[in-house]
Amino acid sequence: MGELPGSQQGGVAVNLRPATRADSDLLYEWRTEGETADWYEGPQTSVKDHDAWLYDRLDNPCVHIWIVEVDGIPVGVVRLDSNDELSIEIAPNQRGKGLGTEAIEKACELAPGRVKANVDWTNREARKAFTAAGFVERPDVIFFLYRP
Repeated sequence: MGELPGSQQGGVAVNLRPATRADSDLLYEWRTEGETADWYEGPQTSVKDHDAWLYDRLDNPCVHIWIVEVDGIPVGVVRLDSNDELSIEIAPNQRGKGLGTEAIEKACELAPGRVKANVDWTNREARKAFTAAGFVERPDVIFFLYRP
């Protein structure tokens, strides 16, 4: 799964390119920013743990991680896990521009099959982006979480 040519979102070309190990520092920065969000309830990840997590996924042919770029500048990341679950993080200074929706749509075009997303109910920006990209909420599914 390679790069998908950009399309125009309000005059801005949004591209997805495969992530590499060279993206680790930037991805760590975005990840730890997300870990301070109101909806996040886990411990902050160390650089060492992040790198081990990222390298494992980059080496896994069933996981796809793309860097979202505008004019060649990284503005976010989209990940499609082996369970067909899509996640996204857009840099804080790039939010509210429709880039998340565009990146979600492109990732779905690159996906080998069905795609699902698990979005925290209080994360309104993400819910809005997934809905705008064509995802629908399923009232017949209940999500369970176990915390020891």
